Amino acid sequence: MSETTSYATSIETTSPGPELLDVLARHVSGFLARQTESWQAAGERQTRLTAAFDVACARLAGTADPELGRLAAMRQAVADIPLYSLAAQSCEPAILSRVDDFLARSGSTARLSADAISLATDLEAAVERVETRLRTAETEAGREMAANALSSLGYLVERRGQSVRAIRGRTTVWLEAKSNGRLDLDLSGFSGGECLTERERIEQAFRAKGLAMTRTSGRYHGDPRGGTVAQRLRPLFPVFTASMCQSERNQAGAQKVKDER
Repeated sequence: MSETTSYATSIETTSPGPELLDVLARHVSGFLARQTESWQAAGERQTRLTAAFDVACARLAGTADPELGRLAAMRQAVADIPLYSLAAQSCEPAILSRVDDFLARSGSTARLSADAISLATDLEAAVERVETRLRTAETEAGREMAANALSSLGYLVERRGQSVRAIRGRTTVWLEAKSNGRLDLDLSGFSGGECLTERERIEQAFRAKGLAMTRTSGRYHGDPRGGTVAQRLRPLFPVFTASMCQSERNQAGAQKVKDER
């Protein structure tokens, strides 16, 4: 019996190994400071950024111009979260420079509120772009580490964008990484309860590579050819598909005969 499973994944932040840090650094152009800052997953980043903003707002509550205080609090919050600060300096240096220059000379600026509102809008957009960049890095790093984990289990791994096909003998693992951290995994070529044992081995290998995984859904499809994920991804891997899937078709035929009996 085979199964399609979905997971919510994130980068393990407590003790990321050197391989995982190298992968992350490569996908974010190297601005990850390995020695001083561990990676924070998306939810943790956003929680810390909101908390830093609230603290800065409270500290700047007495600012004469509320919009100026809000802009200063936003800038301070970005500076207080090292990963955001590093990423913003690398990817959005122009907006940081404009905000810093404005805050430095705000006492002599005529249209204080209007300028502060405009810069706050630009800074917020820049932070959103940084977050998109970080999420993309997480997705790409997660897919790469998952592929490495499957290789360590003896699978022959092929990649097409965010999709992975891993083959070992008559069995195949299909994997698709999504930008929101979701990972869809499908097993084909298995019979009986073999897929359960193999799925557990795969999950353990993923965790060993630094991927924190929470299972969100699973469905037994009982089709040796695979479920919806396998059917969706199979066209992406056309080379030798006919020969590689012959054993799966044979198993499907055998299963059909067995069911009819």
